[in-house]
Amino acid sequence: MARLTFTDNVPNSVAVAVFSGRLGALAQAHEVLVHTDWSGAELRDLIEKQLAPHTRGNEGRIIIEGPDAVLPPELATPFALALHELATNAIKYGALSTPEGTLSLTWRFRKDDGQLELVWREGGVVGERSNIPGFGSFLIDRGLPGASVSRVFEREGLVCTIKVKIPNRPAKPGLRPSTDR
Repeated sequence: MARLTFTDNVPNSVAVAVFSGRLGALAQAHEVLVHTDWSGAELRDLIEKQLAPHTRGNEGRIIIEGPDAVLPPELATPFALALHELATNAIKYGALSTPEGTLSLTWRFRKDDGQLELVWREGGVVGERSNIPGFGSFLIDRGLPGASVSRVFEREGLVCTIKVKIPNRPAKPGLRPSTDR
């Protein structure tokens, strides 16, 4: 992660800030996992940790909705990194870069294949984003093992859909298996 963040075409001060943000995302994911003895992470907890710096003062602009879902440890960290990158891009270029912007983060279990489907939808965005892929795009698009990721830049803003199979895992006290919903 460090090697891909610190590249020749990025000023060192910028790379340090980006790298610190990514390390923070990892630390927050690990904090959620530690509270469950590394048995899994509640998706809502993971999302709220990653978006906490951006939700203060923006409560009416950010919607987070979905059923109880427990991610296995091997998906929690990559999910946290993908959410961090999506939030970072929303702050720089998207819904959280303008007072009119909105963000909806919803998820559900698909009845047809049992996959978890998470949809990140930005609204009220004016302007276009660069489509030049970087390491952050890699973390979003290919960083989640076994996931299918689609990012579409619609007129109102980015829509990112992540679909991933969540294995049925026995839950520790306080956590429920994701497939029992």
